[in-house]
Amino acid sequence: MYCFNCGREVRDDSRFCKYCGTNLIEDEEPEAHEAGESGGADVDAIAGEAVDADVEQGSQAFFVISRVALFVASVLALYFILNFIRN
Repeated sequence: MYCFNCGREVRDDSRFCKYCGTNLIEDEEPEAHEAGESGGADVDAIAGEAVDADVEQGSQAFFVISRVALFVASVLALYFILNFIRN
């Protein structure tokens, strides 16, 4: 599904766009918030989606960094092994 405000792709079960904050559910009644009823569920939904996005980005960053570190360690190990064999 795509956000109708910013056009970015969001999960199908999202209530709000995690990029621009636009409400993706059109059938909600805005009068409930104006009447002073609790809007805590909306805030929790936004916060939950933001945390999910941060965790996903953090996981991707960790994966890339760990792969680079493994590659560097392998190159260094190979260098030292070859250097040891030559001497």
